[in-house]
Amino acid sequence: MIFQDLTGKKVVDNRGEVVGKLTDIFNDERTMEPQWGVVTHGTLKSHHRVVPMSQVYESGADGSDHLVINMDKDVVRHAPELAGHDAVTPELERMLLDYYGSSV
Repeated sequence: MIFQDLTGKKVVDNRGEVVGKLTDIFNDERTMEPQWGVVTHGTLKSHHRVVPMSQVYESGADGSDHLVINMDKDVVRHAPELAGHDAVTPELERMLLDYYGSSV
């Protein structure tokens, strides 16, 4: 899977409910593997929630052009938020690991 091709796609949760749109991907600086994705949602005010890319996969079974995140929509919508489109700082990464658990 080419991860950069995933930006701009709709993201749904594991129940099929729309979460938002994948707008950015941050790679691990050591391995260059995709580590965090930014899911943007909201109509009046955009929120940029950071999610582990290890929990995101393409939905190919029904030919849909969207991504599925292996968690509930509310988990994503309450996740730590990225201010604008800044980088994932070490402080934010600690918050993300505390929120999602260190296994992501």
